Amino acid sequence: KPVWITNPYSRQLSHQLRAQENAILVGAKTVIDDNPSLTCRDWNGENPLRVVLDSRNSITSDYQVMDDAAVTLKLELSSSDTLEILNSLYQNDIQSVIIEGGTTTIQSFIDAGLWDEAYQFMGTDVLFHQGLQAPVLSGDYSLHSRKMIANDVLKIYRKK
Repeated sequence: KPVWITNPYSRQLSHQLRAQENAILVGAKTVIDDNPSLTCRDWNGENPLRVVLDSRNSITSDYQVMDDAAVTLKLELSSSDTLEILNSLYQNDIQSVIIEGGTTTIQSFIDAGLWDEAYQFMGTDVLFHQGLQAPVLSGDYSLHSRKMIANDVLKIYRKK
């Protein structure tokens, strides 16, 4: 069952970030495990195009990403097909995308060097003793800023 790691203020900021992008991308496992809506419901802004990587065609109309709250593009690609994914987005006139999940999808783009900024929200109220490992940044990057959002920490990294 999904658990909120961050506070409502951090979630509101993440929805503001969504509103600033043309698209938001996740893998099918994230949709199946978390059933996210991928909208800007906590921020007054336009919902980005929802992009779901679904190489096995397992996402049905029962999932929130398939509702009418925003447009959804399903790509029958796996997260390892990063250049094909970006080419598909380009063909759909998408100039900016936020890769929001899951770990495998995010790590694929990091490993391919196909990222500009990374936002790391860290909640301090929830402690996990097991679960998925967070993606690991690689390449030439630096910590651009660090700020507190109530009791959460937000670190922003930029690729050099």
